[in-house]
Amino acid sequence: MGKDASEDHAALCRRVETLEGQVRHLMAEVDRLSARAPAPGGGPVREKAAPGSSDTDPLVAVDLRQFKAPNLLSTIAAVSFLLAIALVLRTLVDSGTVERRVGAYAGLAYAFLLLVLGHIRYTRAHRAIPVYSVCGALLLFSIIVEGHTRFHTLSPMFAYTVLALALFTTVAFGVRHGVPSLVMVGVLGATTAGLALEFPEPTFPALAALMLLANMAVRYAIRLRHCRWLNGAVMGLTVFFWILWIIRITHGTGAGDGEYVWLPWFMPVLGICAGWYLLVAAWAGMGKVRSRGRFETSLPPMVAAFAYPACRSYAEVAGSARLTIALWVFPAAMIMVLLAFFLARVKDRPRGTAVSFILGALLLLCVSLHDTLATMPQVLITCSILGLLGMVLSTRWKSHGLRLASYLIQIYVAVLALTDGTILALGDVSVKPVGLAAMLGLAALGHYVLARGPLPKRQRAPLVDPANRFAIVLFILTLVYGFTIIRLVWYGVCSGSENPDTFQAGQSLVLLAGGILLASIAFRGRIKEFAVIATLVAILGAGKVLSYDLTHLHGVPLVVSVSAVGVAASLGAFIWKKWQGETD
Repeated sequence: MGKDASEDHAALCRRVETLEGQVRHLMAEVDRLSARAPAPGGGPVREKAAPGSSDTDPLVAVDLRQFKAPNLLSTIAAVSFLLAIALVLRTLVDSGTVERRVGAYAGLAYAFLLLVLGHIRYTRAHRAIPVYSVCGALLLFSIIVEGHTRFHTLSPMFAYTVLALALFTTVAFGVRHGVPSLVMVGVLGATTAGLALEFPEPTFPALAALMLLANMAVRYAIRLRHCRWLNGAVMGLTVFFWILWIIRITHGTGAGDGEYVWLPWFMPVLGICAGWYLLVAAWAGMGKVRSRGRFETSLPPMVAAFAYPACRSYAEVAGSARLTIALWVFPAAMIMVLLAFFLARVKDRPRGTAVSFILGALLLLCVSLHDTLATMPQVLITCSILGLLGMVLSTRWKSHGLRLASYLIQIYVAVLALTDGTILALGDVSVKPVGLAAMLGLAALGHYVLARGPLPKRQRAPLVDPANRFAIVLFILTLVYGFTIIRLVWYGVCSGSENPDTFQAGQSLVLLAGGILLASIAFRGRIKEFAVIATLVAILGAGKVLSYDLTHLHGVPLVVSVSAVGVAASLGAFIWKKWQGETD
C-alpha cells in the first residue's frame, strides 16, 4: 500500500508541474497578444525598444510582406533571359555562323513562340505581367524593321504581312485575356514599325491596309477600359501616313516616279479609309448612348476637313481638278446627308451624330464649290443657300451646334465676297455686283430673322453662346451688304461729277446717317444690341472723316463731311438723353 501511494503522489506532482508550465506559456502568449492589440486612443501599443535594438533602424522596420519584390524580380529575370536568347541568336547572325535570312526567320519564329507562351500562361490563370507576350511583340517588330532596313532579308510585302499578323495576334490575345498593355503594344508597335519600314518611300497601298487594320483592331479593343484613347492615337498616325503620301505625290511625280508614289491607288484607298471612319460614326450613332463618345461624334467633320485637301492635292497632280472633285466630293457629301437623315429618323436615338454628318457635308460642299462652279457669284449664292438650309434644319432638329455652323457659313460667304472683290470693285458699275450684293444681303437678313425666333427647348443648355447673341453677326453682315450697294450706286452717280471728292464725302455721310438711323430703331424697339451697333457705325464714320477726309478732301465735300459729324453727334446726344430719361 505505501509503495502504491508514493507512486501516485509522484505522478500527481509531475502533472501539476506540466500544468504550471502550460499556464506560464499561455500567460506569455496573452501578454504578447495584448502588446499588439490597439490602444484606446486608436494606435497600436508598441514596446519601447532598447537603444541598440534593431527596431530603431527604419530599413529593418519595413514590413517586407507588403513589398512585391518577388514579382518584380521575377519579371526582370524573365525579361533578361528572354532577351539573352534573342541576343545569342543575333550574335550568331553577326558572326556569320547563321545565315542572315535563316536568322531572321528564326527570330520571327522565336517571337511568335513567346506570344503563344504568353497566351498559354494566361489561359492557365497566370495573371502576372504579360512578360512573354509583350517581349515577343517587341522583338517581332524590331526584327521586322531591322531585317528589312539593315539586312535586306525580308521583302516589303512579307514584312507588312507579318506586321498585320502580329497586330491581329496581340489584339486578339489582349482582348481575350483582358490585358490592355498587350493591345497597346500590338497596335502602336505595328503601326510605328510599318511607318518606319520603308520611310519615306513606303509601299503606300500595303501600309494603308495595315493602318486600316489597326483602326479596325482599335474598334474591337475599345471594350477594354483603358484602350479607348487608342482611337485618337491611331487616327493621328493614319493622318501622318496620308500627309506623307500627299507630299510624295505632289513633289515626286516626275519621270519614273509613278511606281513609287502609287498615284492610281490614291483616291480609291482614300475613299476606303474615309468610308471606314464614316461607317464607325454611323454605327455609333445607331447604338446606345453610352457607346457613342466624342471621338465618334466628331468623325464626319474631321474626315471632311482632311479628305478634301487630300483630294484636291491629287486633282492638281492628275490635271483634272474640277472633274475629280465633282466625282468624289459631291457623292461623299450626299452620302453624309443621307446618313444624317437616316440617323435622325431612328427612334430613341440622339441626333448628335446626325448633326455631325450634316456639318461634315456642309463643310465639304462649301470648300469645294470654289473649285467646281464656274463663277464666284454662283459659289456665293450657293453657299448662302446652304447656310439658310442649315438654319432651318437646326430649328427642326433643335441643334445649337448646327445653328452656329450656319452662322459661320454666312460669315465665310461675306469674307469670300469681300476678299475676292466681287462686290467691292468700283470699275464695274453695273447691275451684276449690285444684284449680287442685294441677294446676299437679303439672305443674311432672312437668316437673322430666322435666328431671332424662339430658341428650341433643350434639356441641357449649350456650352457656347447659350443666349444666341452671336446671331447679331448676321445683322452686321446685312449692314455690310447694304453699304456696298449704296457705295456702288453712289459711285455710279458720282462717276460723271467733276469733283472726285464727292464720292468720299458721300461714303462718310452714309456711315453717319446709318448710325443715326440704327440709333432711332434701337430707341423705338428698346434693342440694346442695335444701340451698340449704331454707336460703332457712327464712330466708324467719324473716324473716316477725321482720319481721311480732313487730309484728302477739299472744298464743299470737306465742309459737308465735317458738318455731318456735328449733326450726327447732336442727334445721337438727343436720342441718348431721351432714352436715359425714359429709363429713369
